[in-house]
Formats: sequence, C-alpha cells, structure tokens
Amino acid sequence: MQLDSPTSSSRERGAIAIFLALTLVLILGVAAFVIDIGGGLVTRAQLQNVSDAGSLAAGRELVRIYQALPATTNNKTYMLTPGDQARIFGKAYEFAGANKAGGVAISVLEPDLIYGTYDHATGEVTPTTTGVRAIKLLSRRDDTANGVVETTLGGVLGVQTLSVRASAAVGISALGTMAEGDADVPVGISSHWFDSNACSPTSTIKFFPTGTADGCAGWHTFIESPASAARLGRILDALRTDTYESPETTAGQTSYNFTGGTVSSRFSDMKALYDAKKDGNGDWSVLVPVYQDSTCNNPNGALPIIGFARARIYQVTTAPSPTILANVECGVVSDGAGNGPNDYGTLYASPGMIQ
Repeated sequence: MQLDSPTSSSRERGAIAIFLALTLVLILGVAAFVIDIGGGLVTRAQLQNVSDAGSLAAGRELVRIYQALPATTNNKTYMLTPGDQARIFGKAYEFAGANKAGGVAISVLEPDLIYGTYDHATGEVTPTTTGVRAIKLLSRRDDTANGVVETTLGGVLGVQTLSVRASAAVGISALGTMAEGDADVPVGISSHWFDSNACSPTSTIKFFPTGTADGCAGWHTFIESPASAARLGRILDALRTDTYESPETTAGQTSYNFTGGTVSSRFSDMKALYDAKKDGNGDWSVLVPVYQDSTCNNPNGALPIIGFARARIYQVTTAPSPTILANVECGVVSDGAGNGPNDYGTLYASPGMIQ
C-alpha cells in the first residue's frame, strides 16, 4: 500500500513541536540556573557567616592565650601547644555550629582551621603554629562535611548536587597607635635592638646609660622641640605628678624629638619618676615607642616612631654608676588601636578580619 507524503501543515506542526520541546528544555535550564545557582549563592553567603563567626571566636581565644602568657614569653616565638589548639578549635566549632547554611547546622573540621602569620599588606596567610598572628577557617557543604546541596531542577542539565565552600581569616595585629596620655616614660628603644635580640626572661636593656649595644635606647621630649635637658626635666616632673598628657602617637606617622644622650643632669628626675610608679617588687611596666634606627648610637633630633613595645624597669641605681635596667616584654596584648606596620610583640587586643 502506498502512503501519501506528509502535507505541509503536518510538517509545520512537527517542527513546532520540536521547537517547543527545545524551548522547554532551555526554559528549564534557565530556571535551574536561577533557582539552583541562586540557592547555592545563598548557601555560600550563609557559609561565609559561619566562617566569619568561627574565625573571630578562634582569634579571640588566641588573644586570651597570649594574655595569659608570662610577660617575658616572646609571643613571636611561642609555639601553640596541642592544648592551645584544642581550645582555639573548640571556640571555632562552637560559634560556627551556632549557624546554619542551606538549612543544615554546620560542623567545621579541625584540618580546616589554619594557623599562621600574615602579610600586613595583602592579608595572605602563611601556615605555622609559631608566632601565630592569623587564623583561617574553611566551612563547607560538600562530600567531606555537612553534605552536598541537592539541586531542584539542575538534573535537567545533568547537575544533581552542588559543593559549596567559604573561608574567612582574622589577624592579630601589632599595636599601631598609642592613645593620648598612654605613654609612661620619655624613653624609646631602637629598632636595631629588636633586629639583634630575641626577647627572653634574661634579655636586658639599659635606659641609662644609652648609646651602646646593651643601652640601645634614647631619651626624648615626645613631639616637643627642641629637645633639651630642661624640657625633659619638666616632662619627667609632670609625669611623676600625673599632670602631663603625652600625645597620641601613630606608628609610621609620628616623630619624636630625641636628646642625643645629653641627659645626665636629669637622672635624678627619672629616678624620682621610677620611685613614684614602681610596685612593691620594684617593677614598673612601661609602654615605650620603637624608633627607626640601624644602630645603637644615642638618637638625636626628630626620628620616626615605627612601633611600640612594653618594658619592665626593675632596677635604678645611683652609685657607684647611675644605671636604669629593664626587660623588654615581647608577650603583651594592649588596648589602643591595631594595624601597626611593625610587630614588636605588643599586640592589639581585638582580632580583625583580613580575608
């Protein structure tokens, strides 16, 4: 039997059907993209909140660990113990787990918590457990933890699941600004001392006499100019009576005027200040600036302040030779402002996001 060939009308109907089928697939594909990719982006934003919360909690716990260390412990060379790491991860896990992503309570994994140092300019983290200044946390919904995100219409395009991850990093920064009135004594330490020494319970520096390798420091009159013994004496007396307001000082921006070592006549004023401020054990903890210098020569004139350190003055003697002895404390967490350009072991108490 001979069959008639399709009419023009039937051929058109077939073409339309094919076109509609293709259009439907395209519409479903677009819907899959909008719904599933959009849902994945929402889940990623929620995971970002998880990582932010967990890393900040971990950073705060690191600060607490540093605050509990003896002041003579150099936190730049301190290696986190297994107990320290367990404490930090516990806080990250607790705060991360208080959040959900895609309707699922998130558990973070210990290998996804990275300790390290970071580049101040870029925020990039270099892994290490010694001298930790940064903590980075990855949260995930994938085959490793918390389960993948199931797609709704993505199967049309062959995409059944989505793996979603987000990370955040916090940094513990060096003290960058000393607030008005926070300076304790008109003495600074040369950056060369830190380049040549590591803080330890036995690392001693002389605040008098200065100009030598063990007296790698100098006396100044803050921003008052010109620096002179008379002006220095007035400042010392006012500090002793709590009537001097030292200037706000920002590392990398402020310069102090140094006396060039001509301060022998003011030694008795410095001793009087020490006697007024020392505790029952003869100790006086002071916040001092670090000035930029490549030597231990007596500093003279205006010099840039590039950071801050704490020192414990523990002995002032008048005979047979006038001497002021101190330990530099490189294990201190202080109030003030962070983002200091140079880290001399005196850290800002609040961690901040760097990634």
